[in-house]
Amino acid sequence: MGGKQGEGARKEAAVSTENSAVSALLAKWLIPSTAVLFGVIGYVVQSAQASLLGVDSNGWESRAYLNSAADFLRESVVRLLTWPETWPQHFFLHRPFLVLYTAAAVIASLVALSSSRLPKYIERHRIALIATCLIASAVVLKFVLMDAPLLKIENLVSSGDDSCWALVAQPPDPGSTDKHGAGGTGRKDVPQNHSIGNCAAAQASKGAEARVWNEAREIAGEIVCSRVTPKAAKQLPAVFAGSSACRATIADNKAALEDEFLCNLLLEIITIGGAIAILRRSSDSPRTTALCLLIIFYGLTAPYSYGKVGISPLFDFGDARITETLNTNYQKDSPDIVSDGNRMPSVIVRRESNGISILTMRTLNCSPTLSGESSIEQRVSFSFIPNAQLLSFDEIYKGDLITWLATQHSCPPI
Repeated sequence: MGGKQGEGARKEAAVSTENSAVSALLAKWLIPSTAVLFGVIGYVVQSAQASLLGVDSNGWESRAYLNSAADFLRESVVRLLTWPETWPQHFFLHRPFLVLYTAAAVIASLVALSSSRLPKYIERHRIALIATCLIASAVVLKFVLMDAPLLKIENLVSSGDDSCWALVAQPPDPGSTDKHGAGGTGRKDVPQNHSIGNCAAAQASKGAEARVWNEAREIAGEIVCSRVTPKAAKQLPAVFAGSSACRATIADNKAALEDEFLCNLLLEIITIGGAIAILRRSSDSPRTTALCLLIIFYGLTAPYSYGKVGISPLFDFGDARITETLNTNYQKDSPDIVSDGNRMPSVIVRRESNGISILTMRTLNCSPTLSGESSIEQRVSFSFIPNAQLLSFDEIYKGDLITWLATQHSCPPI
């Protein structure tokens, strides 16, 4: 009797020891690895948003990374679960060739790897490498059609001449005069529109590169014109107004962006699943293993896509209340800045140790129309306010920055 009790105690002790070992392993590897993965995903999401806008995302800190990663995972699950409700109209997510090719490549790879009818002279590791290359070809095709165009779209809030997508005007030179005869205004005209042809990189592109730029214009049009009506889109820079996306409705463009992100996510799931299946069967081949790991690592393009097309960039809107001295200097040197007394309607894009960088409104002279009519427009531009000159930033609320930029007044067509 005592022997049976002792044996039972030893088994319980062994089970307890095994459970402790598993818990220790989870605590040592799984939890830190998950935290690192969340951090990497969040960093990619915020980096994509910062690239799209040309300014840093709000809250570049570890907690913000984790929040962005959690948002990405939540939206991924929700959109995957609701995707069947959109069938059959959105079954292929407006990229039927890419979806079908990727699915066929993965299925063919797994069938070839598991088939027993292949000629015996073909070595198993060679079959695995060929199967992996077939999946990699789908990844390359996805890069050309989806990821490369997304990489091109950046700096919507840039004030530089080299930005192909800028929605922000350059601050006028206080010492210049208007080239259309409005001398003494302290303002100068900025180009009211610029098309993708004026972008040096796009203009010099040929072949596949030109295809990438054209696809980028359509996606950029979807991003901006998912926030404004087709009528309002006609006042946008020509790079957006000339896209077919900006002739569609807001609802259509929102659906297109959802399809863009979901298609990216679905293709990553398919290719990563295929790469993992090959790894489990052919982990003894170094070249196959390396290529499979690259395919898995490439899965980070899904959170990158989410950062550019899946979320709204929220920033602090409000009134910057400045000192009387700074307001006087502004009115003297830059009379085009829109202000109400010492208050300027603004958006904080960056908080720095010595002040804040804001987007504020300026009035500019439009180029005369063909009928000779002239008018004044409001355009957004950057300003910097030192801490010593900033009294407060009042009536703060969160708003979508791209929506605000796209809905500002613009010049009429010439």
